[in-house]
Amino acid sequence: MANLPTLEEIERAILEKAQKWVKRPQEIFPVYQLNVELQQEGGFTAKEIGNALKSMHENGWISESQSPVHLLITESGFSEM
Repeated sequence: MANLPTLEEIERAILEKAQKWVKRPQEIFPVYQLNVELQQEGGFTAKEIGNALKSMHENGWISESQSPVHLLITESGFSEM
């Protein structure tokens, strides 16, 4: 049986991938593109990524942006990067 990634591992992968777009707190990143890249390169499922994004939102690391296709990295989320 394969080892499944932990929620923390997926959150870390999201933060690492978001660094491609985010250079400072309160910047946005394209959630759809990030999702596709993590599925293709990281081997994560859409459900795993969705659960990690939900957890990150609950932890205050990300928030919704004015665009429905972007998320915003908060100060606390940026400090986790």
